[in-house]
Amino acid sequence: MSRNALILRSCAARTLKLALRSVPTAEQRRSVGGMMEATAVDQDAKKARPRPMRINMNATKCYAVWSAVDELKLQVVEDDTVECDIYWFDVAKSAPIEWHTSLTPDQIINQLYGTEVIGRKDSLARNIQSMQETWKEGFDFTPRTWVLPSGRASLVEAMRGAAACSHKTFIVKPSLGGKGEGIRLLMSPELVPQREQIIVQEYIEKPLLMEGFKFDLRLYVLVTSCSPLRVFLYGDGLVRLSTVPYLPPVKDNLDDVYMHLTNYSINRHSAGFKECDDPDKGSKRSVKFLMNWMETRGYKAADVWKQIEDVMVKTLIVAQPHLQEAYSKTRPSATRGDKSFQILGCDVLIDENLKVWLLEVNRSPSFASSMSKMDFHIKHGLVKDALQMVLARLDEMYSIRT
Repeated sequence: MSRNALILRSCAARTLKLALRSVPTAEQRRSVGGMMEATAVDQDAKKARPRPMRINMNATKCYAVWSAVDELKLQVVEDDTVECDIYWFDVAKSAPIEWHTSLTPDQIINQLYGTEVIGRKDSLARNIQSMQETWKEGFDFTPRTWVLPSGRASLVEAMRGAAACSHKTFIVKPSLGGKGEGIRLLMSPELVPQREQIIVQEYIEKPLLMEGFKFDLRLYVLVTSCSPLRVFLYGDGLVRLSTVPYLPPVKDNLDDVYMHLTNYSINRHSAGFKECDDPDKGSKRSVKFLMNWMETRGYKAADVWKQIEDVMVKTLIVAQPHLQEAYSKTRPSATRGDKSFQILGCDVLIDENLKVWLLEVNRSPSFASSMSKMDFHIKHGLVKDALQMVLARLDEMYSIRT
């Protein structure tokens, strides 16, 4: 292993360990999602609170968020109240920059400006490619990617070379947007769009299958500070299955979105979609179930989870300089880098060799739950644990002040 790779791995490990050291004592620890630790409310700090913690929920209607706030017994303030400790926005409804700059140093908001550097597919590709050029090793966790229209000539050349030796498949994705909209597979360079803002990637043709179906993972990463960088990987998530048994791509099945795409927004319209409350059945399951499923079949799930941790940390390392710069502009009155936080949805795929591939980062993952109790349970727990970590920081601030 090269010296650069060792330094990078050490940096990623230190970042994760730094995050986990937010848990100072055994008395303050508690299990979060089974695989992550968060800081519980310290009783001495709790006594220092001058009043109940107040949260402005005007910009969210998601039941999972409201139920978590209710369970934590936070005081929800009136819609037009500016005096509060936490602002919660559905991130899709981004607060204007003037809103951020007007916040007091004691107020915390669930939005980090700058996350578009990894939330946009073209920006994510460019930034990871830049890190690949710098480090040479350690950032090979995304499929080979071309950003169009600027990279079209290079893509066409690669596709023609691939066609000469094999029938390689490529996947087209809009630079912006989500829910599987605009995604399609192709093999012919003649079908590559001319002027659209898209990315094109080599298609992973040999994914790990579950019961014959392709699947991906929606993982959740909480960023509580951009300087220093503190990231937490939630210990559960969603496994989203396609609804038509998988076959390797050929010209006759390239258009079968229910076979090749795993997006819930697409597959819920399939006749093969199965909604289920159990985390081990149906077309949407839990990451915890997946880890157990892998173990029972002889796969080393712990090694896969370590890969996932590594990919998540390095993805945020890619974004960190941009986040810090944006934070300094949007929160100029804050003396620390932890007055904004955000939950990101990260989609990964595991191939048949158990390599973890990052597909995309969603800066506004949905906290609306489907009809599934499992779906609600995961999202409710995620939001609750994220808020508890924020409350611990606020308690610390009050404790220091008094």
